[in-house]
Amino acid sequence: MPTIRLGPILAAALLLTAASGATAQSPGLADASSPSAGCEPTAIEPGAVITVDVDGVPREARVHAPTTDGGAARPLVLAFHGYGGGFWDLEAAAGLSDAADAHGFVVAYPQGVGEGPTWDLQGDSDTAFVTALIDDLVASQCVDPKRVFATGFSMGGGMTNVLACRLADRFAAVAPVAANHGETWGGTCAPSRPVPVMAFHGTLDTFLPYAGGDSPFPDRPVTGVEAWMAGWASTDGCAPGPTVASVSAEVDSLTWQGCAAPVVLYRVLGGGHTWPGGVNDPAGGASTNDISATELMWAFFAATP
Repeated sequence: MPTIRLGPILAAALLLTAASGATAQSPGLADASSPSAGCEPTAIEPGAVITVDVDGVPREARVHAPTTDGGAARPLVLAFHGYGGGFWDLEAAAGLSDAADAHGFVVAYPQGVGEGPTWDLQGDSDTAFVTALIDDLVASQCVDPKRVFATGFSMGGGMTNVLACRLADRFAAVAPVAANHGETWGGTCAPSRPVPVMAFHGTLDTFLPYAGGDSPFPDRPVTGVEAWMAGWASTDGCAPGPTVASVSAEVDSLTWQGCAAPVVLYRVLGGGHTWPGGVNDPAGGASTNDISATELMWAFFAATP
């Protein structure tokens, strides 16, 4: 799959238009009854790269932590780059560091490894890395372990989905963008608790088709996006069938009702393999500036109990 490099966010976000019927905070998140050890955060330069040891293997992540005088623990967003890319691509693409400054959260961009680089969606090496990275940032950057979120683009969105399935006790909510998903991309999903999920996908994505089918990786098809999200809706106890609303001429929202945790999909009509709100490489196809995925997902994260 070619690397998709995106430009900075140009458009202001719309208000979050769809709120699902989540009934209560889902149990099972990491205990934050004691303040984060990082409530006097270690000074770190914006965009600094940190190294975390995972069973003797050094793993890297770029961290953007807004200046703070200490005090209340802060939310953390982990953002996973696509196949063949790097943390520099996604940081430039999604505008998450600017959003972190505006809204007061820490954002970390883990780096994949191996040919590609890539993410281990089938095995455990990257879930071990993510667990170690969260623990490091809770200890050093005044992060609230109950307010850890994940997003990612393309295969990074697939990694985000895997984390929701396998580490539901560590993530309060997730928001994959143009993600690969389905059982050939991470196996059966059986989270330990209902997980709030917001997703974004273009209907004319030629790399990871909206309707499902072949992906650029042989013998690893993707599930149709609406079927995949309906699976999350079932897992999260929602009523069958979403409520569809027109956000703009280019975007619909699909919101499932009666959920134990909210499930929302933004469907970009005629959109390609892109990050909504970005200026995208033409290889990815058309996008939209009618919404900002970054601002919508942060509103979703911030509203999570």
